[in-house]
Amino acid sequence: MPNHLIHIGFPKTGSTFLQEWFSLHPQMHYSPNGLAGFYNTYEISRLAADQKGRDIKYFVTSGEELSIPSLVSGTTINSGEQNLADLISKEQAQKNVCEILSSLYPDGKILIITRGFKEIITSGYSEYIRHGGTLSIKDFTKVGFTEDGGGLNYSLLIDIYEKAFGKQNVIVLPYELLRDDQAQFLSIIEDRLNMLPAKISIGKVHESLSALEIYWYPRISSIISRSLSPFGKRVYNAGFRKYGKWLLYNNNKLKKTAKLLDRVKPGRTFNSEDISPELLKYYRRNNDAGKCAAHLRDNPLYVQYFSEYLLD
Repeated sequence: MPNHLIHIGFPKTGSTFLQEWFSLHPQMHYSPNGLAGFYNTYEISRLAADQKGRDIKYFVTSGEELSIPSLVSGTTINSGEQNLADLISKEQAQKNVCEILSSLYPDGKILIITRGFKEIITSGYSEYIRHGGTLSIKDFTKVGFTEDGGGLNYSLLIDIYEKAFGKQNVIVLPYELLRDDQAQFLSIIEDRLNMLPAKISIGKVHESLSALEIYWYPRISSIISRSLSPFGKRVYNAGFRKYGKWLLYNNNKLKKTAKLLDRVKPGRTFNSEDISPELLKYYRRNNDAGKCAAHLRDNPLYVQYFSEYLLD
């Protein structure tokens, strides 16, 4: 009888790649934004009538929003609008998600992917400006990483799921291993889930923004934002949303513009050193206090990545 795999993907930890892999693996059944591999009851009916359904070993639920729940999950927020304040703490929201999932799939397997702090912040900022975000990296971290470090308390989330599903049913892997050795990363998942290896070729799902683009994107978006402001809130919101969607669905569309601006004002690029030193000190300090990434010290797969998790 098939089991359930629940992928709790922290943002920017290869979730899109993994979801593509889930959808292609012959022993997995996955539907984007669905539950247990199904988007609706019709899909259950179709699979039941398909001979291929007999080969399924895991029904897969996958979502980045499961790791850091929010009232605005799944909605489009204009960069000029302030996010709605969540009514409860991120920690309580994470516990609530786990409680719901454990009630639905009490015997499920959990897959948690983490990423080093500097990289996940940089990649998160890159995704933010892909949507038309105008804040600098300094202001971005002030808004999104206050008090609890933006919900990136890996130890807390791992502990929540190990208590609910059992330590033996929780698989924790570093994104860095996927980055460095895709085959080994996927092989570990297959071994832990007792699945047959599948030869699946997946290239890069998203092309990363260059340091040059990361520098210029928010500045270009700020110009667009200012140019729309005189026309009133209604026109501004409609216009900026349209711009944000155009930017998102036309991958790296501003690359040529960024290169042109670099000729006018050369040498201006994003530097990871722009990330708040105080924020990184927060993670390092809380590692020593048994929080954030401290839980990963005992996982041999993380040894070579200690510096990226500020565990060195």
